[in-house]
Amino acid sequence: VLDPKSGSVLALVGGRDYRRSQFNRAVQARRQPGSLFKPFVYLAALEAAREGLAGQLTAASLLADEPVTFESETGPWSPQNYDKQFHGPITLRSALEQSLNVPAVQAAKTVGTKPIVQLLHRLGVTSAIGDDLSSVALGSSSVSLMEITAAYGTVANGGIAVKPTAVRSTRDRQGDIVWNGVPDRQQATSPQGAYVLTSLLEGVIQRGTASKAKVLGLQGTVAGKTGTTDGYRDAWFVGYTSDVVIGVWVGFDDERPLRLTGSQAALPIWMDLARRVIPPNVPAFVMPPGVVTRDIDPKTGQLATFQCPEQVSEVFIEGTEPSVYCEVHGGGIWERLRHTFGFS
Repeated sequence: VLDPKSGSVLALVGGRDYRRSQFNRAVQARRQPGSLFKPFVYLAALEAAREGLAGQLTAASLLADEPVTFESETGPWSPQNYDKQFHGPITLRSALEQSLNVPAVQAAKTVGTKPIVQLLHRLGVTSAIGDDLSSVALGSSSVSLMEITAAYGTVANGGIAVKPTAVRSTRDRQGDIVWNGVPDRQQATSPQGAYVLTSLLEGVIQRGTASKAKVLGLQGTVAGKTGTTDGYRDAWFVGYTSDVVIGVWVGFDDERPLRLTGSQAALPIWMDLARRVIPPNVPAFVMPPGVVTRDIDPKTGQLATFQCPEQVSEVFIEGTEPSVYCEVHGGGIWERLRHTFGFS
């Protein structure tokens, strides 16, 4: 449990029984994070859009969830989704909420693995990350619970990374301060990108793979992500408010399968603690300047018109919002007139 603003370690559990094992799994163990890496793939694409670079995507961008094969060092590789199904064109938001593998790999291919690895290190991941698609999109590189929780804490803190610390200060026997810790801070990503990603991760809890949290009694504004590795060897959940970030990993030291997902194994443990430390009236995340809201058609990712059967409100980094009205359902001419001249 971390304070994302100060980096203070508020609580830490390294195992089931210290008398039986002194190995601190929260800090010393390195395990595959699986789907916990997907949000950072999309954050890199959001930042690319803000900076006008290659690989740019928005929350409303459509990604192809369809069979695809990539060349790798070990030969052809065809990523599969958890449910072994393909869902066709899908918005980035929905792809993340449902933790689909194929769109995440497609996005990583588009934005490039190098910017994603660089972003992960800025956010607080200190372990070495492979620069192949599987490592960055599906989390097959190994990290500690501390560093991945700190990375989510950076997003919770508006993109400002603060290195975790367990020591605030030291005093001598008279009580005088000998040393005061100065938080190690850096702007790892833009406040706008961090806010849009947080909005996406709120959706993971409201409608996606972590929706079980609502069933378990979660209240208030919380963002988070489940993680399950290949073979069910690791189960994760990291969730946060603007004031606290909690990360949970469940697994065996010998890496034998848990046969449980992050939602099944890690989320209930996270909830047991969150009920006690996150107030039900926790304030909503504050939208920074430079973020705009638009109504879109989720089938096209374009601006919604009055003829669209479905409209959803979406957040964008200012300057990256769609400018084309829905070309499938029509009505765009009236919408443009209304927008230009202020007709009701």
